[in-house]
Amino acid sequence: MLRSNSRYLRGITVSVINTNWNVDGINCDSITAQFEMLSSVCDTINASSHFVILTHQVIWGEIDSLTNVKSYANADGSHQVFKCSPNQKFAESFYPRLVELEQKGIDVVIVAGDMGQTDFTYQKTSNEGIDFVASGFCSDTEWNSQFPTHGLADQITIFHHDTINKTLTWEFEYLDDL
Repeated sequence: MLRSNSRYLRGITVSVINTNWNVDGINCDSITAQFEMLSSVCDTINASSHFVILTHQVIWGEIDSLTNVKSYANADGSHQVFKCSPNQKFAESFYPRLVELEQKGIDVVIVAGDMGQTDFTYQKTSNEGIDFVASGFCSDTEWNSQFPTHGLADQITIFHHDTINKTLTWEFEYLDDL
């Protein structure tokens, strides 16, 4: 079973979460444990300039200013259960907590990796000031030959953290150029 976790790293809190819980059915024990871990981070975060959440799936498609996920991501994970009892998705269950952090002055960045078949990169800031970033690959397989990015150079996200000025920036680079 994939587990979620959080760490404080030089002024940034980073959480790695599992967005594939629902693949084999809803596992409320695992979903609840992850939701409680993330809620605990939100309740206790105070020394961080940024809260970065790393995901596989693009889970933000039901946030008003970020719809139309299928036009750029490999799949739309926003329909998955993010909180049980009652079953709720990311946009309704956890996104409001992230908005609260952003309003307190902690910059929130959500990073997904399920890209590459339609587009290699994505970045947008929501109406509430939360940054959404994604990148991915289109491997050279027969299955991927159907996608418009097949055969093109893959791109990845490179992050730059300035601990003195408490800034976090990113850029997309071609993997072959590194």
